[in-house]
Amino acid sequence: MSPPNRTHMASHYHGPYPANLWTVLEVCHRLGSVSIQSNLARGAAIELALAASIGWITTVSPDGASHGARWRLTQAGLLAHHHREYLE
Repeated sequence: MSPPNRTHMASHYHGPYPANLWTVLEVCHRLGSVSIQSNLARGAAIELALAASIGWITTVSPDGASHGARWRLTQAGLLAHHHREYLE
């Protein structure tokens, strides 16, 4: 049996998304990545934690070989960012 898919597991979140979650996704999209020690990361720690637990952001490097010190959008996060109106 294969391990559960994070994206599939995240699909079970049914609560309302905080407004700042969309701001975090927008900044990650616009800048390409956000430092895990930035002022944004400190001020939006709850939204970053939610986005990471849903699978919308990650610290895994783009090549998938290592973890880094920057938050980046995943493919699921990019889809959520582009289809926000359907998720609110």
